[in-house]
Amino acid sequence: MKYLSIIASAFLLFSCGDSSTNDSTTSNEIEIPAEPEDVIADFQLDTENSSADWDRFLDQKATKKQIKLFGALVDVEMGPLTLNMTGNVIPVGGAMTTTNEECTAASLIFDMSTFKFAEESGEGLFNTKDYPESELTFDSFEVLEGDEDHNYTVTMTLTIQDHSEEIVAPLNIQTSEDSGSISGDISFNTLDFPLRDNAKKSEVNTDEITVHLDLNYLIGGEELAEE
Repeated sequence: MKYLSIIASAFLLFSCGDSSTNDSTTSNEIEIPAEPEDVIADFQLDTENSSADWDRFLDQKATKKQIKLFGALVDVEMGPLTLNMTGNVIPVGGAMTTTNEECTAASLIFDMSTFKFAEESGEGLFNTKDYPESELTFDSFEVLEGDEDHNYTVTMTLTIQDHSEEIVAPLNIQTSEDSGSISGDISFNTLDFPLRDNAKKSEVNTDEITVHLDLNYLIGGEELAEE
């Protein structure tokens, strides 16, 4: 009887050890669900349904200017000048990228020949012959709370005539599976750029341009750009 008892106890211990091994193996074979992949979408600017109107405010101090009179250059006293101008510049290209329907990057290209101001002797504010286009890139986006008209604070880079300046402004950005939009105002000081008729800072109080953006982007990538 003792012999049978010993055999039974050994069989029981073996069985328990085997069960533990099986449970461990089964546990290791459980698959962990993979994280969902990001959905990235590319859009192109819908140029026909996008616009960029502008206002320019110039507040210039009294200055001296040389003019040609009877074949000679004459110094003329110019009084202080305050000037308001408006117009529009045509967007000719641009793109937007979204990740999980959130805008992560965007761009806009301006046709500078349409960004016209009062001209003197055929020369305006911008050198459109050598620099026919300017670019605005939307670089980073911070969610903006408590503003009914804007939902992001956006850091941008404006490049005019190979010179770049950073602009930060609140904008309204909307995105979906097949479209995106950016609207709002950006402002820049012309004295920050090396423009053709760039005045001395000592002669100007303010020379600011505000651009009112109303941009629409459509899904399609390269196919839309080629149409």
